[in-house]
Order: sequence, then structure tokens, then C-alpha cells
Amino acid sequence: MEARPALFAIHGGPGSDHSDFKPWLTPLADGLQIVYLDQRCNGQSERVDPATCTLEQLADDIEELRRYLGFGRIHLLGHSFGGMVAQVFAARYPDSLDKLLLVCTAPSREFYPAALEFPPASPRRSSWPSFPSCSRDGSRTRRI
Repeated sequence: MEARPALFAIHGGPGSDHSDFKPWLTPLADGLQIVYLDQRCNGQSERVDPATCTLEQLADDIEELRRYLGFGRIHLLGHSFGGMVAQVFAARYPDSLDKLLLVCTAPSREFYPAALEFPPASPRRSSWPSFPSCSRDGSRTRRI
């Protein structure tokens, strides 16, 4: 048996599961061992107290699974919310990570907590910013 690199696929959500990855990642199985992980309280994973579903705990879950399966350094693909979890994993377990792939996610693991604190706003047309643009004849105009 030939050893192949391990790719852990971390889905978005919360509320999603690993199945979205299968059509796209399964063809890579000839060169990679792919671990499709449903995060706690998602997909086929056990339902637990939602208070335990922190970014840090979800990252710790990945590390525990990596150890349990006996993998060394892994490739980690995180999509959307899974990308934020992957960033926390990378910060907490850099020695367990070979490659980090972030797909359609926030630019920082700090985004999610900040977004939760952001007050909802209803946009009003009068409050939208006005951006300068150029008309076809080159004169500057302002439009919204």
C-alpha cells in the first residue's frame, strides 16, 4: 500500500454537511486520502450542546480526528464557515498542517465573532454611498 497525503474537507454552515464536496473531491482520491468531516451538530455527526460548537472546539475536533486516524501533517480544505474553522486550526496546530486551502470564506478567523456583534441594518437608498464614475464622453458624473 502506498502512502498518500491526507486531505480533510471541512464543510460550510453551520447546518451543512460533507456531501457537497463529494462530486468535486472524490476524483482526487487516486492521489489523496480524503477525510470528509461533518462538524459536530451537522450532517451525520452527533448532536451535542450547541455551546460546545465554538471555532476553537471545532478546530480541536479536527486535530483529535487527525491523531485518531494516525495521520501526520494534513492538507486542510475549509469552505465558507469551514474556512474560518480551518484558520483557527492553522493557528492552533501549525505542526499538524501541510497545506491550507480556503474557499469562499472570511479573510480572518476574527470575522465571525465580529459579524455576530454587528447590528442589523436596513439599507435605505438615501443612505447608500455615491460613487464617482465617468460618462462615455469622459466627463465625471456622480451616480448611485
